[in-house]
Amino acid sequence: AEARVEEGEILANATNEVRSLGNLPGNMVTPEVVAERARTLAKEAKITCRVWDLPRLQKEGFGGIVAVGKGSENPPVFIALEYMNGPKKQAPYVVVGKAITFDSGGISIKPAANMDEMKFDKMGGCTVLGIMKAAVELKLPINLVGLIASAENMPSAAAYRPGDIVTTFDGKTIEVLNTDAEGRIVLA
Repeated sequence: AEARVEEGEILANATNEVRSLGNLPGNMVTPEVVAERARTLAKEAKITCRVWDLPRLQKEGFGGIVAVGKGSENPPVFIALEYMNGPKKQAPYVVVGKAITFDSGGISIKPAANMDEMKFDKMGGCTVLGIMKAAVELKLPINLVGLIASAENMPSAAAYRPGDIVTTFDGKTIEVLNTDAEGRIVLA
């Protein structure tokens, strides 16, 4: 019973951290803040964390996330967390989430009603952080990789536009018909 209570506490704490981060507004959680949370988790949990900043994203051809983040003064980041506690030859489980810290819809701007709730477009990435935290604290005997694509989708003179062609990491191109379809573009 004690082991089950401890497991429940770990899962509840991870869930609460996801909710707490998710509830914070865009002026308090930028892509860099998500990256800092990942770095802190990695340091505390003794797992690997790598963060691609804007120059590295551009250099390595992460055209989707770069395009989505162009309209914001807060540059995008891509985060990779690795927890390797399984057999060396075991292929890792991989969890992927987007953390759009605020989604205005970009040039294809959303209606004003309920736009304040677009702070929740980061919940997939926040959930990846919670999963990684729980896996470490539960000492799961697995290999686990967490990937987070984080950007803000904002309208500005620098923002990507409907009709733009974006080249993604794998070399495929996307014709942007609506800038509010940013989730699939950052993940691509």
